[in-house]
Amino acid sequence: MKSKQKQRCYVRTAVLAFVFCWSPYFVYDLLDVYHLLDNYDEQRKYYVTVFIQSLAHLNSVANPIIYMLFNTSVIGSIWFVH
Repeated sequence: MKSKQKQRCYVRTAVLAFVFCWSPYFVYDLLDVYHLLDNYDEQRKYYVTVFIQSLAHLNSVANPIIYMLFNTSVIGSIWFVH
């Protein structure tokens, strides 16, 4: 029973990380497609675009970290190597 709860928590955390990392990208893209960002200066739009695109790619970095935090054998192996 405990492993099912741990698995649910892992899946919930991975899905929340996905939503947190990718939803700003899709919202920004929709705003841009419908020209709702035309009032902002180009430099600000550029920096926001770079940040949001970087946040989306951060999900690829977060997934292995989340997996490592929920898998105790990986943590034990890391501590054993050092």
